[in-house]
Amino acid sequence: MKYVKKLLAVALAAVLALSMFTACGKEKVPVDLQTSREILETINARRSAGGMQTLTLSEDASLPLGNWAKAAAESTQKGAKAVEEAARSAARKTVTEMKIDGKAVFVYDTYTFYNVSGAEQVARELQEHPNYFITAGEEAGNYAAVASYSNGEKAAVVVMLLKVK
Repeated sequence: MKYVKKLLAVALAAVLALSMFTACGKEKVPVDLQTSREILETINARRSAGGMQTLTLSEDASLPLGNWAKAAAESTQKGAKAVEEAARSAARKTVTEMKIDGKAVFVYDTYTFYNVSGAEQVARELQEHPNYFITAGEEAGNYAAVASYSNGEKAAVVVMLLKVK
């Protein structure tokens, strides 16, 4: 009987340890929606100047992008590109399972700004790369999901252009 109790205690400790390790990587990175709005205003200014329709921020679709933004910011670490791609795929899957205005969502395109955390830095990036968001016309839809991440040393902004169908 003592042997069974010890075995059960070891098994429970193993389950507890495993749950702790797997839970750590699954925490959601919060998204500052005010920053998302400011970034989208910057993008919309560029689109308006290029004669394109402006995009509407989908706050619900922006929330799942936090982990992708963090992974993009940390993608300079060895082996982190695979983590970034997994986070982008997970965000994309979550967003495509949503509905906007009662309609299904299609992710038209995704953009990542590395070493960028706010609207001013996005504006500078758009000056250097004027075709971002200009080449995506009406077929790209009229919604966007935006998230940014910064830990003081590393930063990234991620954007999804969304089409509803």
